[in-house]
Amino acid sequence: MTASIQRGSLTLTIGATHIVVCIRKASKKLFRSIFKQDTYEKELSDLLKAVRDEAKEFERVAQLCSYDAIMNARKLIMDQGDESRKHREIVLGYFDQSRNEFQDFRDDFKLAAGGVNREVKLISNEVSQLRRVLAGFLSSNARMDFKIQDVKGPMLPLRRAVSEANLVQDYLDAKNELLSDFDYESSVVRNDIDASLEAIWALPRCDQDRAVAVMQSPKLHSWITEPSSSALLVNFNDPKKTASTSFISAKLTHSIQSDVIDPHYPRNIFALFFLCAEHIRPDDPDYGVSGMMRNLIGQLLIAYPDFGMSVIKQIQRTGQDDIRSLCQIFHMMIAQLPPYVTVFCVLDAITVYEQNGLLHEEGEYAVQELMSMVQWTKDHGCDFKILLTSAWNSHVFYKYVPDRQKDIIWIPAKVPPQGGFTRMKWDSSVASGVGMLAAPRR
Repeated sequence: MTASIQRGSLTLTIGATHIVVCIRKASKKLFRSIFKQDTYEKELSDLLKAVRDEAKEFERVAQLCSYDAIMNARKLIMDQGDESRKHREIVLGYFDQSRNEFQDFRDDFKLAAGGVNREVKLISNEVSQLRRVLAGFLSSNARMDFKIQDVKGPMLPLRRAVSEANLVQDYLDAKNELLSDFDYESSVVRNDIDASLEAIWALPRCDQDRAVAVMQSPKLHSWITEPSSSALLVNFNDPKKTASTSFISAKLTHSIQSDVIDPHYPRNIFALFFLCAEHIRPDDPDYGVSGMMRNLIGQLLIAYPDFGMSVIKQIQRTGQDDIRSLCQIFHMMIAQLPPYVTVFCVLDAITVYEQNGLLHEEGEYAVQELMSMVQWTKDHGCDFKILLTSAWNSHVFYKYVPDRQKDIIWIPAKVPPQGGFTRMKWDSSVASGVGMLAAPRR
């Protein structure tokens, strides 16, 4: 038993010894592991610190590069802006130079034009002086007739000069024959005016108010009193397209003929009048645009008696239905009137030609020619004042008025109540302007 105990003790001792040895070995490994772990941790910390340092350096370098790029871009933009400003200044300089050169050219042109005008006036005065001298010289000749300023024919026993009375009679006969060929009747115009004057009282109150609105328009007053050639288009703008425009036209013409023309002075104001809507039937002698122009030519022949025989013959050679020739003749007659004459030409409801397919083209041509006469007489000859009216708004003819802002009256579709037409309203509006024409022009 003792041996067994010894063996057991030995075995236990050996086992314990082995355990101690194993524990020592394990402890050494553990100590070495713990020691190495500290080393690894230190190395890892160093590596992390190095990475952080590199990251910071990278960030610093990136910021520097970004800053340099931004500064370079900013400098480039500033340089481009400076360059753009320089270019703009150069371009503006060119514009300023061109404008100055144009203004200098315009001033030089005006100066030259003024010089030309002075030269023309000087030449005109010299021509007038030469005419007076020549007339005086010829008047001193025994063969010169002082009354007619013409050379007398030779006093031959078998030939006798035509007397002045015969020449006048020949002119009157030729004029009457021409008016007969034109189927012109002066009573037609008088009857149209009388009928239009009476029609105002039969109109509805709203149509009378529309007429009053036209009467009170400052543009109409300005057109009447303006001392130069001018045009005016009155659009009555009646929604029903039935507005009676003829009263204003007839009343104005009648006022000029009865209140302005003074028999004690040489006639210097003429009023021509035509109702387009009343002569739209094909069987009417004054039908259409050509009929209107023939009628105006007839009125002007009667109003101004000093047209020569050459004018009569030229009219006789003109086709009665050729609108272009008729417009040329009328323009020629207007051009021959002296500068102290004023012609009022009132064409009522002229847009009936605008709405008529057969007469549209001729009407448009006539309106263009009449407006060209207004422009021409602003610098030459007499004063030519034309008034056109339309029951509705013109869609074509208005385009040919010289100044659409100044020379067109657009009446609104709805006119405020005016209480209808009265003579007092006429006297306080249109008649006051017509009265300013009554002063004689010598």
